Amino acid sequence: MRRTSDQYHALPPLLRSRRVAAWLAVAAASTTVLRVVAGLLVDTFDESSEVSTALGMYAVTISAAAAGPGMAGADLDLDQTAAIDWRPLRLAHVLLIGVLVAGLVTATVLTGHTLGPSQQIVRNAIGFTGILALAATTLGVARAWVPLVLLAVAGPYLAFQLGTNAPTWTSIITWPVHPPTSGASWMVAITLAAAGTAAYTLAGPRA
Repeated sequence: MRRTSDQYHALPPLLRSRRVAAWLAVAAASTTVLRVVAGLLVDTFDESSEVSTALGMYAVTISAAAAGPGMAGADLDLDQTAAIDWRPLRLAHVLLIGVLVAGLVTATVLTGHTLGPSQQIVRNAIGFTGILALAATTLGVARAWVPLVLLAVAGPYLAFQLGTNAPTWTSIITWPVHPPTSGASWMVAITLAAAGTAAYTLAGPRA
């Protein structure tokens, strides 16, 4: 009972130490800017839906990457203290990131123009959050954004270069640009989410 109480009282300081408010401000601002850009491009490109979907992927990328520095507090030793079981709090933190990223980007539909299919946004938010958590555990929070940016650049480029004749294995890299009906892309996203969430929850972040 004491441990549960400690976790409850640790939640507000945890949110402050993770700079959740600053992260949300960056995520909301970047999503808003990309939504405006997508709206301006609607009358410019014939394939405006594809442009919006691409911008939606970048909105998810930026929103998730912005959460990277907050995956750990200022004192990692404090995060590992035995006085509090940090594992449920870390799990809640990862879930919060995934839910808020997906919610922010899909909410653009309320403005009359969406940044891609909502299922695709949710899938990418799930997978990118998993990558972020895995990178925070292995590479450290200061570099957790790197795999997200690399994937956001390499995925579309590889998909464009290979076209419809792409080998099956490339779906591991190009999954963020696949349509929401792609079962393989969902499998990759869920696998990344499970691996990243488990690693971050159990091992915790690195500096």
